[in-house]
Amino acid sequence: MKRGALIIIWVLGLVVSIAANAQKGYTFKSAEYNFLMRNSAAIKSDMAVQLTSDFAFHPKWLNLSPGLEVSITGGSLYRYFLEERVDFNDQNSVIVRLNHLEYQDWEAGQNFLNLYYQQTLKHFGWAAGVTWTSTNLSDYHNPVKFDDKYDQFQLLYAVSYDIPFYKNKFDFKVGAENFTQFENYGYDNVGPYFELGWQATNRTRVKVMGDFRLTGIDTGTPHLARQTYLVGMEWKNVPKKEKKAKSY
Repeated sequence: MKRGALIIIWVLGLVVSIAANAQKGYTFKSAEYNFLMRNSAAIKSDMAVQLTSDFAFHPKWLNLSPGLEVSITGGSLYRYFLEERVDFNDQNSVIVRLNHLEYQDWEAGQNFLNLYYQQTLKHFGWAAGVTWTSTNLSDYHNPVKFDDKYDQFQLLYAVSYDIPFYKNKFDFKVGAENFTQFENYGYDNVGPYFELGWQATNRTRVKVMGDFRLTGIDTGTPHLARQTYLVGMEWKNVPKKEKKAKSY
């Protein structure tokens, strides 16, 4: 747990240090905080906190996002990642992300490198790509080790449909995916989910989410392997609304 936290702190410090020395500096674009609870056969219940940030060094070519998940149940499971995103415009992006996941009780780790294309339209979003995944049974703390004895390549996908309502203050999203920002589900796993969001202010959005991980699709025996429930808050660095001048 401590090693993962130190790595993320070091990465954040490096990002800020590079930005401070850059001629154009950097832009702190967004931050996200989530509290979640998982219930599965392998880990019956686990509560965790997720923290992510988004820094732009160049509006198109260099956008870095570090993230950290800390287990508050017992510290036996934790995740972190570092992501680079190329934004062609507001709707289209290419993303590469290095993730690390540890099961300390079992002394096993997993690293995966995701590369995918993402498009976000007015009500519809989708993503597709590939991942290189490795399970590490030795030196499982190492976030960049890809053991060729246990590595594999898989396809990634995500689709979602967003329905705004009540003067666009609320939105309801439904979708399915086999990966998230913090993890990959596996080649035969599917994750249908729903999300209800409230745009509390011009910069702040509050959300609740339920994710239901199904496995056994390829064998014709699909079953619910895990449930995840999340409450979170998103903050975006957008221009503040100008106050209207008082009229007398």
